[in-house]
Amino acid sequence: MAELQLPGNATGPGDLNSPALAPPEINLLNYLPVAFYTCNSTGYITSYNRAAAQLWGREPEIGKDLWSGSWKMFYPDGDPMPLDTCPMARCIKEGVVIEGEEFIIQRPDGEKRNIQPHPVPVFDTAGNLTGATNTLLDITDKKNDEKRQAMLAAIIESSDDVIISKTLNGEITSWNHAAEKLFGYTEQEAIGRHISMLIPPDRLAEEELIISKVRNSENVDHFETFRMSKYGEEIAISLTVSPIKDSKGRIIGASKIARDISKQKYAEARLQRYAENLEILNSFGKLIAEDMNVQGILQKVADATTQLTRAAFGAFFYNVIGIPLAAFGFMSPMLAGGAMALSSVSVV
Repeated sequence: MAELQLPGNATGPGDLNSPALAPPEINLLNYLPVAFYTCNSTGYITSYNRAAAQLWGREPEIGKDLWSGSWKMFYPDGDPMPLDTCPMARCIKEGVVIEGEEFIIQRPDGEKRNIQPHPVPVFDTAGNLTGATNTLLDITDKKNDEKRQAMLAAIIESSDDVIISKTLNGEITSWNHAAEKLFGYTEQEAIGRHISMLIPPDRLAEEELIISKVRNSENVDHFETFRMSKYGEEIAISLTVSPIKDSKGRIIGASKIARDISKQKYAEARLQRYAENLEILNSFGKLIAEDMNVQGILQKVADATTQLTRAAFGAFFYNVIGIPLAAFGFMSPMLAGGAMALSSVSVV
């Protein structure tokens, strides 16, 4: 690995004078983790540090390589970047600082890295350009993180499930469209507020239990509960909660995924009610078969319809229809009337 070289040690065409660097500065720059190199006024590399060689994946030849030690360069859109249009070349040609640009380099092994350059022209005391320095920041990880974040944000925003993130103190930090649709709060209304705004008062203890699990790096899977909308409506949901960790593995918050299960719960209630009604009908049929007494049958019909319809129709059947017909001794019509009464009951 080449050490950062002193000005004037390079050999090659053109003016080889580089920006003045004293030996202590050279040693310091050589051990910095940031890539740094210098060029003379004609663009030939006069020095570079270890971090630059590591970033390029090669060691350029002092006094022979122009503008950059990169093997290949590309614009951010992937098009090849001509060497004489790279930021360092423009800095020296125009004598200006180049700021706010990015480009891509390719190493000899094929790996590509995203770079943010900071070339600065250097002038002598007479105002003559003597060269330039360039600091290269490797922003590959940052760019990859941005891509992942953008992709994740798109997935979250388009999800049909409610996805909310919060701090360990309960402050809401993200809120997707599905959350707005289900709970009624806009993103602007929700972010920054405490998660308890969604929790019915009688269920606040659930949040303490959930956070205690999150702090212990535990997940909460498919926890069925109720949450409250902006308008006070309680909504049945299935809740999954996972810890959010930073780059060092420390738990800094929690993500919540909630699915509206109101329709599912309604369907389950209907099925349960239907099963209960069938049980009542079966019991009634057995009782009729065991007891053919008209008065007893009428009473059983009234009792069964009371259970099925919450009392109203049973009383009506017994008092308005049953008693007059029983008085005339119409046995068969009573049985038919009982069957009609039971068959007319709706499952609710």
